[in-house]
Amino acid sequence: MFKEGDKISNEPNEERKKETQIVENYAAKLAEHFSSVQIFVTKHDMAAVDGTASITAGSGNWYARYGQVLAWLVRMNKAEENQVTEQ
Repeated sequence: MFKEGDKISNEPNEERKKETQIVENYAAKLAEHFSSVQIFVTKHDMAAVDGTASITAGSGNWYARYGQVLAWLVRMNKAEENQVTEQ
């Protein structure tokens, strides 16, 4: 937790290293059952430069992961556009 006098930084501290290991372990466990895995997690962290800490981990074919994320973004953008036009 950020306290007065703490530095604002994107450098990983011990807590962030532990959290990163947790995410990497879950990605590895999922990879035992799936051909590609990509995990994104974020949390509010006032010690981070932009106030948000993020961790990613993945396994498997990079192009499959990239394509899946891109397809998801396109779907989400279309859904958002539809909601805006309906209002």
